[in-house]
Amino acid sequence: MSTLSAVLWDMDGTLVDTEILWDKAIYGAMEEIGSPLTPAQRARTVGMSMDNLLRTLAGFAGSTDETLVRTINDKILTAMSRLYTTEMHWQPGAQELVNELHAAGIPQALVTNTKRVLTRVALQTIGSENFAVSVCGDEVPAGKPAADPYVKAATMLCLPPESCLVIEDSMTGISAGLAAGCHVLGIHTDNRLDSGEDYEIWDSLLGVSVQDLRRYMSI
Repeated sequence: MSTLSAVLWDMDGTLVDTEILWDKAIYGAMEEIGSPLTPAQRARTVGMSMDNLLRTLAGFAGSTDETLVRTINDKILTAMSRLYTTEMHWQPGAQELVNELHAAGIPQALVTNTKRVLTRVALQTIGSENFAVSVCGDEVPAGKPAADPYVKAATMLCLPPESCLVIEDSMTGISAGLAAGCHVLGIHTDNRLDSGEDYEIWDSLLGVSVQDLRRYMSI
């Protein structure tokens, strides 16, 4: 039995509905460089760290040239900075749960493969005051599915990973949370999630309370 000491949130897709924004930015960037992306190719990139995403996209365009990688990066960052400001919305139930956790004094961390430059913009919208710490993909040796981001978040909170609950919407993130030794809860979105013995998958965050998370941790 474990006590809920902190909640470590994934951002894109879990807290905020940004997958469609990433779609817009990524499809747009690939169109601009003359190498349109197929839906199947896009599906293969979901949950990747930014570095892996950029190199994969460049590979789809037939090159891993660093100039092309930087060009794709710049186009995506420019588009996402605008979209995070104008079109980013909370996932159902997420804002209410974040506020309830904050009011209960339970520390929260934002743990994302997204780069700091974009995460900073997102935090202006979702409220940096709600998160004791944040960890970005360009601040760790390896992003999700590696354990590094969640291990770093727990360390920054001065908590053992096993006392922290990771909430994720992708297998990439679920794998990272499990590898870090955290409790993990999967939230169903458009991403395919595989069932597992070490975590549950809930339909959404709508109506989920702090007490629900405490009960889940005690199972």
